[in-house]
Amino acid sequence: MEKWPSVVLHLYTVIVVVFGWVIFACEDLTAAGDFFKAMIGLGVPLTDNAALFQLKNFAFLLPVLLVGATELPRRIVWHLRHHVHPAKFEKLTYASCVATTWVCIAFLVADTYNPFLYFRF
Repeated sequence: MEKWPSVVLHLYTVIVVVFGWVIFACEDLTAAGDFFKAMIGLGVPLTDNAALFQLKNFAFLLPVLLVGATELPRRIVWHLRHHVHPAKFEKLTYASCVATTWVCIAFLVADTYNPFLYFRF
């Protein structure tokens, strides 16, 4: 694996982590097997009403996440850090943290039923 390109290693890591979460999400091996089959598209339709509902509700986040996965946020922060007065940069950092916290709280409050995963163990 040491000779693999970094893109392949990154993809491998993402796949292992996502499939590893199934261990914590399912209560028995039968459910885990069904979950694994569903993850690779065996025995289930590609989409259903619940998936379309989630896609409609969170479609506005997709462009934000796509931009966030690029180098653009890092470059913006670098530019601000080197071209804005340190006190203003600190205020911008604080404001962005507060805004992110409020957005997270809004999503948690809007969610209907979200049991904490580790209470099952």
